[in-house]
Amino acid sequence: MSCFSSTTNTTTTTAPDPSKHVNYNVGMVLGVDDFTQEFAYLSGRDQWMARDLIGYGTVSGLKVATETDSAKGPRVIVTPGVAVSPRGQMICVPSAQCAYVRDWVVDHPAEVSKAIAMGSPLASSIKLYVVLCYRDCPVDNVPIAGEPCRSEDQLMAPSRLKDDFCLSLRTTKPNQREEDAVRAFVAWLRRMSVGPLGPSTPLDQFLDAIRQAAGEWFTSSPLSSPPSEFMFGSSPTHGQFADERLPVLFMS
Repeated sequence: MSCFSSTTNTTTTTAPDPSKHVNYNVGMVLGVDDFTQEFAYLSGRDQWMARDLIGYGTVSGLKVATETDSAKGPRVIVTPGVAVSPRGQMICVPSAQCAYVRDWVVDHPAEVSKAIAMGSPLASSIKLYVVLCYRDCPVDNVPIAGEPCRSEDQLMAPSRLKDDFCLSLRTTKPNQREEDAVRAFVAWLRRMSVGPLGPSTPLDQFLDAIRQAAGEWFTSSPLSSPPSEFMFGSSPTHGQFADERLPVLFMS
């Protein structure tokens, strides 16, 4: 899998506030922090828009498949594609990526041992998760001003941060509470009958059924840990929802 670590050179002492932008005035002296703040504001609004209006997940491509190489054994393949991270960051995987499972197991003995030990009795196999993350990569080094008698690595600094990605294999499932909850809610909705004719279940009754089905995990599971179930009980199947009411329910 391709994975680029990033080390950013910055003089900023505190993280920029994405709700603020620079109020430019004539005669104002601008420094690195000002430009960093302006970028944080513009980038933060883009991420906010993508996250709240569109959502996160796969946009296109990124199909995961497995195959066996005759020499190196099983491998995981991820096709090129585009995704939005849970923070609203756009992620592009421009070319196909692959990881050989045997090589990963050899390189991660502690993680493998821990995953096996968690089984009861000891597990004979482990489950691996393919995780895609956003990364930025410092590029395009340029000379920088500074004190004399500097070492060679202090004479240059990256002038750009390039959007990049990291694909990795993990033994633990990422916390995707929102994704799991939406899937559970859609599965719960699919158990209801929908038709153009017949009486419609009253809206108040429908909303109350949702509250009852989802309310149990709010009180029984700590919010800091993902619950195993999100929707309990059955959906209201004794009535039908007329087609013209569906857009109103989902829009709300």
